[in-house]
Amino acid sequence: MRYDDDDFRRVTYIYDMAYLNRLERNAIEDIHRINKLIDAVRQQKKVVENTAFKRVVAIEQRRRYDGGIAYVVCLKIIPDVPNVGQTYYEEEHHAFFSSKDKKAAYEYAQKLALEHNAEVVEEKKSRNGLV
Repeated sequence: MRYDDDDFRRVTYIYDMAYLNRLERNAIEDIHRINKLIDAVRQQKKVVENTAFKRVVAIEQRRRYDGGIAYVVCLKIIPDVPNVGQTYYEEEHHAFFSSKDKKAAYEYAQKLALEHNAEVVEEKKSRNGLV
């Protein structure tokens, strides 16, 4: 169930008491799971508030769908935690540049680094990272 207006409307057509009881049980179970998720989110927010972050401006060369090359520049706000490769973190100020604009991509990266007190890092070429 999505718990949207259609679900609420559909309930008015159900006259099978066993099915209604199952729906009620499922909804109550969903409430418990949602409450657990809310608790986990609140706990993680406390962890994040006390986590150190590093700002990095990343330049990545990617292959475009048409076979050309593109440069992607963005500011990554990376948490200082173990297994950082398995985390979700903020990325801001994405910009895409064609291969002809490589110089502009590096200039933009330097500008972002100065504005956000970050270091510039060239990331590995993405084998399947198509733009």
